[in-house]
Amino acid sequence: MAESNDLEQILELPLELVERGLYQPREMFDPELMASTKQSIAEKGQKYPVIVRRIKENNPLFKSAWGQTHYELADGERRVRCLRELGSKTVKAIIRDLDEWEMLDYGMTTNDSVPLNPIERAKVFNRLSKEFEKSQEEIAKSYNLKQQQVSEFIRLLDFPADIQEMTARAVITMRHAREILKVSDPVIQRELCKEIIETGMSTRSLTEKVRKLQENHKNIQGISKIEAENQFINEEKEADENKSQDFLANQPQEWPTIAPRAILYKSPGKSIYSPIIDALAQLNALFLSTSMKNWLKSYIKSKPALHEMRPEVYVSWCELSLVIPTLLIFVLYVYFPLVAVFFSSLCAVLLMMKLFEENPPNS
Repeated sequence: MAESNDLEQILELPLELVERGLYQPREMFDPELMASTKQSIAEKGQKYPVIVRRIKENNPLFKSAWGQTHYELADGERRVRCLRELGSKTVKAIIRDLDEWEMLDYGMTTNDSVPLNPIERAKVFNRLSKEFEKSQEEIAKSYNLKQQQVSEFIRLLDFPADIQEMTARAVITMRHAREILKVSDPVIQRELCKEIIETGMSTRSLTEKVRKLQENHKNIQGISKIEAENQFINEEKEADENKSQDFLANQPQEWPTIAPRAILYKSPGKSIYSPIIDALAQLNALFLSTSMKNWLKSYIKSKPALHEMRPEVYVSWCELSLVIPTLLIFVLYVYFPLVAVFFSSLCAVLLMMKLFEENPPNS
């Protein structure tokens, strides 16, 4: 801290030139203490000078319209407020060169006679952590605290504003606040605060109540997890069903010669063969060898009309194209033998013609 002898002189500064400090952590002033200080100054005058620093251009408080140098208050705000209420025009002050860290430190160390409330201390520790990049361990060492205590103070700022005010005004104690912080739901936090105020609940009773709430919360979380898993399973099943139902919407327009496009419709856009094909495709996916799948993939890729089809689906269509006509011929043979012979002969001739058409003999 750079100081010179002339800066340590006690000066009479105009009160209108003294501005509230940017790093003043105190937000609440006890009315009784204010009245006591005011009476003391009225009877005996200002006994102790306040500490200020000059407001320079790089200070956020600086205003270019000022005709005179203004001063930022580092220590003694209660005295300054009392002097203003008493109508005083000047204040005894010591001017010091202080940086931001020293200004904030003054706010903590010079309030020892009237300690800051928990929320005010929490805000100081939070500023040290965020603006001055001090670790909680460093802060704890500076103010003779444990690291856990610093962490607990900072966590008070997670409270909603109304609970922060209750903590600041000591409506609920710091020990109560620590227990309430174990509950994350603001609604439950407010209910606990209300019960503390109305019943005077002890910290021990609050601890037990919070423990039961946490156990219930874990049970609810477990139920929610099971419900989420069941929902995921149901969504997967529904997706599979939709995929099966939409099979025809994604199929190629042209099918292999060996698997004719014989489709019977229940309703527009849906085939009764879709579930059968899907089931066969699943079985084929299990039993087809890797080499067979690779061969089918290469074959399908060579056919532009089939490039979107999976190998197991291709095989399924081939199987259906053989099974269904065979069953048809068998039924015809039992009831209409001559028609069955004619139909099977016709199928054989047509198949041979198609094979020769696609694979002509070498000339």
